[in-house]
Amino acid sequence: PKVLIPGPFKYVPKTDSFVTVSSSWELESYKYQTLAVSAKTFERNAAESSGTKIKRLLPEYTFNIGESALDMEVVNQNGQVNIVIMGERSLFCFSETCTLKYMKKFDYNPSAFCIYPNETQPDSNSLNFIVGTHSKCLFIHQDIRVKWAAQVDHVPVQIAVAKINDTKGIIVTLSEDGKLKCSYLGTEPALLNPIMRDDVSKSFDYRAAEQDYRSLQ
Repeated sequence: PKVLIPGPFKYVPKTDSFVTVSSSWELESYKYQTLAVSAKTFERNAAESSGTKIKRLLPEYTFNIGESALDMEVVNQNGQVNIVIMGERSLFCFSETCTLKYMKKFDYNPSAFCIYPNETQPDSNSLNFIVGTHSKCLFIHQDIRVKWAAQVDHVPVQIAVAKINDTKGIIVTLSEDGKLKCSYLGTEPALLNPIMRDDVSKSFDYRAAEQDYRSLQ
């Protein structure tokens, strides 16, 4: 009911249910058993052609997000199920019972997003995801906080994070005209760099730095 055009449609294994966003901008959750029983009733009434009314299919949970959904992902992280929806103006994170955990209001026009695992902190419950925009930007988020931003030369319509040739963190983007590009942020914290690790732990020598500065002058 209340679906005029197809929207994002995902399966939640933990609750054995399907989630979708209807044309009335509502997140709806349907139990698989409910759908199966409804389908059998429809087939039986169609075979009998008795003209009896079919019982309307009702969702288990609903939540009005107030805008149309562009994409949806279901993530099971450390036993917690997160339903993440990218709308036209906001990003929503729900539990498996359609309870809102948090939302992020965009100040840009999103085009695609993807969720990737946090390999440095596998026990963390925070979500890492990348949002692509129509202004050819990539915003790297940790929950509602923007951790990094980068510019690409096309509007990404699909995004993924992959491991290619033993290199982790490759950002794969697909453009509107079908071009596939593999990008790398290209930065590494100094604490992870073995060459700079010893220098970072040392105290700064101001006198030696002043001598170097004057010799360069």
